[in-house]
Amino acid sequence: RCSRGPCPGSKQHDHRDATVVLPRSVLARLIVVRGCGGCSVATSANGSSFTTVATQQFGRTDDPYVVTLHGRSVRAVRVQTDTGGFFDSLREVSVFSTAQHG
Repeated sequence: RCSRGPCPGSKQHDHRDATVVLPRSVLARLIVVRGCGGCSVATSANGSSFTTVATQQFGRTDDPYVVTLHGRSVRAVRVQTDTGGFFDSLREVSVFSTAQHG
């Protein structure tokens, strides 16, 4: 019932968040998100406490959006659509790093 439209209560969050957990923390230089026209991107060094790193509209859903992080420790990335949004077009969440951390 909730797979293609707004859901009542907290069920909506199950369809608007996508979290990518890396096998280990990395010192991230860039995050690339492709396929989300209006999303926010947050990172976590420990996999549980997230800090938003980008919130603006990214353009068309086929445009890549690049977030520069300058060596921030990242263990997980969360992409969230606007309230009531759904991930019909999300195609990529990539984390680029030059070194491993922890």
